[in-house]
Amino acid sequence: MKGQIIKTTKLMRRSNIAMLLLVLYSLSACTVSDVSNRHNNIPSEGWHLDSIQSFAVDITQPQQYDVSVFVRHNTQYQYSNLWLFVEHQYNGRNLSTDTLNLALADPYGRWQGNGWGATYQVAYPLIHKQPLDTGTHVFNITQAMRDELLQGVISVGVSVKLHQD
Repeated sequence: MKGQIIKTTKLMRRSNIAMLLLVLYSLSACTVSDVSNRHNNIPSEGWHLDSIQSFAVDITQPQQYDVSVFVRHNTQYQYSNLWLFVEHQYNGRNLSTDTLNLALADPYGRWQGNGWGATYQVAYPLIHKQPLDTGTHVFNITQAMRDELLQGVISVGVSVKLHQD
């Protein structure tokens, strides 16, 4: 029993260190071209089917932008992909609704993206080299996996950057 407690404590410590390093890495990844790089943590109980992850982004310059959706998950995630509904709203009207099928693992079960330990992050382009009007753009993300409570997703986010040629 005591050996199990020590092993569990060491595993939790390693998991906490890995999460800290991932957070520090994502904070250092921001550059001057980043307009917004935000994420919402998913409760440890899971991502409820009706839970909308919303991101409001203020665009101050009428230029071309790249927008990506990113997902952080752990090895407890049961599937090789993740279906998402992504709405893009501006001035209270819906500009687009996309259904994304994000491949989180390859056909052999190896996790894709960047990761260390039991946590991985994968980013997918949503908008590429597209002008966005000044004002507040809202991106709403909902899981579309049909699991009422989806386990293994740690956080979901949106990154908006000025397009660099």
